Amino acid sequence: MALIFGVSALFSCKGENGPVEVTGEINYGYILKLNAQLWSIYEDTKAETDKLTWIGSLSLGEKVETGEIRQATYPNSELVDDVIEIKSDSGIKGYVLSRDIAVGGQLAVVIDRSFRYSWSRDTDRLGGSVSRGTVAVCYPDTESDGFIKTVCFEPVGRVYFTRPDYMRLSSLSGNESDIQSSILLQTALSLNEIEKVRRDALLEQALLSYPDSEFHAEIEAYLYPDTDGVIETEAVGFYMTVFNSVKVRDLPDAVNGTEIDTLYSGVVLIGEQTSSMYIIDGRVARWYRVISPIEGWVFGYNLVNRR
Repeated sequence: MALIFGVSALFSCKGENGPVEVTGEINYGYILKLNAQLWSIYEDTKAETDKLTWIGSLSLGEKVETGEIRQATYPNSELVDDVIEIKSDSGIKGYVLSRDIAVGGQLAVVIDRSFRYSWSRDTDRLGGSVSRGTVAVCYPDTESDGFIKTVCFEPVGRVYFTRPDYMRLSSLSGNESDIQSSILLQTALSLNEIEKVRRDALLEQALLSYPDSEFHAEIEAYLYPDTDGVIETEAVGFYMTVFNSVKVRDLPDAVNGTEIDTLYSGVVLIGEQTSSMYIIDGRVARWYRVISPIEGWVFGYNLVNRR
């Protein structure tokens, strides 16, 4: 996949050592969690025992002004957490949890399921994978040798939090169509079946508003699932990395394809892929035909493009 942007063209913020430090001055930040909770502080005395009061929510990717960082206590609890003072474009003021926001930087989106690298990237130690479509914030002055410091909201076990790691620049897009369509897609998929009308409306909005989006095929797959059974493929030639075990089948079909082997890890050569995206257990990806080290079809959710 071609590089979507150049650092100098897309990014313009400062921050040599990662996320911009929050000070008493007004900065800016981006919300990295769907429906991030917005709080006020009841009877604010500036003490960590001051109680938070829920007043609303903020949208994924929303840009806000940021102020002081402090500690406060959850309602009906003694649990203390870090919160940041914010002001939205509409003028609403309040606090958000520090782990729900990245301060400074530039909004982007992951276009290839990618590995995070530890803060000390020279050790080449992997810090886990980041799913395609994840909204992230990058810091341009940290770019080096094709990597850039990135903050995203990702699960670790049952806990979600933001943290700075390095990521391949080629796995990120700063294209507005890609970012906004991914936000609409994630928002739609967070809705339950009762909210199907709203979900489909968001997916249709993403298709119509951002026809050139990197995620166009995924959105179509959710809105118009393939029911005719016709599988169209195209010849390709590139390498991918298996980062979790995948079943190898004789056909690109989870139901009718016979399991013939399993790949647990390593680099594989891809010779063919399905033209369309497919949905299996809520996960969207293409099927790929592996031609080395073994031959067969694998569902691509647990594969990463190798660059």
